[in-house]
Amino acid sequence: MTTGFLLYDNYGRKQVTDNAIDLVYKNKVLVNGYLYNDDFIVALQPAINKKIYRRYGYSKHNVAGNGYLYTFNFNYNSSTKNKYGLEVYDENGNLTFTSNLLSLNIIDDVYIENINETYRMLDGETSYFSKSYGSTDIAVIPLISPTWLSSGNELTESYYFKNGCLRVSFAIRSDDVGGRRLKTEAYALHFLVIDTSNYK
Repeated sequence: MTTGFLLYDNYGRKQVTDNAIDLVYKNKVLVNGYLYNDDFIVALQPAINKKIYRRYGYSKHNVAGNGYLYTFNFNYNSSTKNKYGLEVYDENGNLTFTSNLLSLNIIDDVYIENINETYRMLDGETSYFSKSYGSTDIAVIPLISPTWLSSGNELTESYYFKNGCLRVSFAIRSDDVGGRRLKTEAYALHFLVIDTSNYK
């Protein structure tokens, strides 16, 4: 990049640039049971000691569990009416960043190529990932999910907090019968962990 605007964080990661539109916070919705959401980019934040997960392939109730759903989008207009802050535009005059809106703040990028290799039992429950981020003000943006089959029923991963850690385990449809042997069709798990402390 020879011209334009570019801003890095303390870890050397690009945060703001004039040639890519910034992803900004849209809203926060309580999830208590089942919820339908058609936003393309969402983050899931489990309630303490509760699970939350996406239900893939459903025309309604595609989010389930307990916690919060955060939505983000790329579509926003200039906030110059506030008369303060920083705005960045691309060479065509399109707004790519404004400090008057809350940006997505990624704190971790987790990619597990084969979850069978990270399988373990924690506190009596199957877990494929466990890490402490020093706070529960975090949420997860699922990118790649394992595909699970159990006698035709669809399974997906669930996210939850336990003992100060973010953990990942199975989420099984309520009509599934426990104890069936799972057949793994796809192994990769990829998600982003974001800071939600500014999203009220």
